[in-house]
Amino acid sequence: MTRNIFLIILIGFMMSCQNRNTDNKNQAPAAPDLSKLEIVIIDVKGMTCTGCEETITKNVTSLDGINACKVSHIEGKARVEFDSTLTTISKISDAIKKSGYQVEDVYLPDDTTGIVN
Repeated sequence: MTRNIFLIILIGFMMSCQNRNTDNKNQAPAAPDLSKLEIVIIDVKGMTCTGCEETITKNVTSLDGINACKVSHIEGKARVEFDSTLTTISKISDAIKKSGYQVEDVYLPDDTTGIVN
């Protein structure tokens, strides 16, 4: 009996970390202009595992103009490199929220060197 309860709890936890976004586009997003890249760091609440990181990364990188997205559930942050002529910080935040997570704070980093070198 205890084993069955444990399995039910485990399955419920695993399902909570699955991709919650059902608005996936079938088109490839527009490529960014590398000369117009900006970086933003977003504090994200509600991530518990690498599956959460993957969900956010998938949804953010599906936006036009995203060059790179690095998400850490341990730090509770998403660092996004994007072309501001193709997308906005608001759209990036909305993609995270639509993934099922909360955006706590948005700021520009002190270190503006790129995510991908």
